[in-house]
Amino acid sequence: MALLACLSLSDYLEYAASVILLGGIASCTSIVLFWILSMWLRGRKGFRVSAFHRKVL
Repeated sequence: MALLACLSLSDYLEYAASVILLGGIASCTSIVLFWILSMWLRGRKGFRVSAFHRKVL
């Protein structure tokens, strides 16, 4: 019985870890996409791009 409880606990922890990992990946992706979109819109509107970004891009 204790072994079954340990197994279910480890399964639960593994599930929670995968959910946290997927959530972190999704939030990072959305942040990066939002940043790219804002940079693109800023460039489209004709704002002056800084010298650093001109070097990078």
